[in-house]
Amino acid sequence: MSEKDYTKVNENPIVPGAQKVLIGAGTGIGECLLTKSPQSTSYDIFPCEGGHTDFAARNYLEYGYMEFVKNELKVDRCSVERCIAGPAIPLMY
Repeated sequence: MSEKDYTKVNENPIVPGAQKVLIGAGTGIGECLLTKSPQSTSYDIFPCEGGHTDFAARNYLEYGYMEFVKNELKVDRCSVERCIAGPAIPLMY
């Protein structure tokens, strides 16, 4: 893996061996936690279904988008997957 394969989302320093989080949008949202014991040379991977969590709008634009998605899909609840992956990609456009 090279630097072009990931995006740093904050300015905190990278700590070798620290926990890491992977998120990937495609047909769904793939998420996993990576942990590494001091004795190990590789990370242990713990996948999860994080895409099924609620979409957490943080401002008026995101809230408006969430309401738009709910109306378009005729649903009462918006998961992260419904808002930013797979079928949501045309909605974002």
